[in-house]
Amino acid sequence: MDRALTRIAERLRELRKELSELDEKRAAVRQEIERLEPVAVVIREFDPYMVLDDQSPSPYADLRLKSLTLAQACGAILRAKGQPASSRELLDILVAEGKLTHGRNSSLISVINALKGHPDWFSKQGSQWTLNPSKNGESS
Repeated sequence: MDRALTRIAERLRELRKELSELDEKRAAVRQEIERLEPVAVVIREFDPYMVLDDQSPSPYADLRLKSLTLAQACGAILRAKGQPASSRELLDILVAEGKLTHGRNSSLISVINALKGHPDWFSKQGSQWTLNPSKNGESS
């Protein structure tokens, strides 16, 4: 019986020590998160469509871009942005939202073709695409 009690007491000490170490690690992780969160806010101002983590989803997440045609998705993004965007910027958002994959010129060409294919929805000013006020990029 004494041997069993000794083993139980040792195991309890080990577990309490492990729990204490985990508490310390948890506090360090929480401190690092608190240090990085203000930086994430600043980054979001410069790159609003960047998905940082599940806690701070993209402002385009509610647009359900995957279920839209490419032209409709571009229109929805331009409406949400409220300002013109280059075809590259639109592609980056579409990639971040899982609508397209990056790394292929065909993806950028697809975006450009979708924009050019709907001159009643989109117009290009310099390198920037805008929504035409009459249609505002909405499908009819």
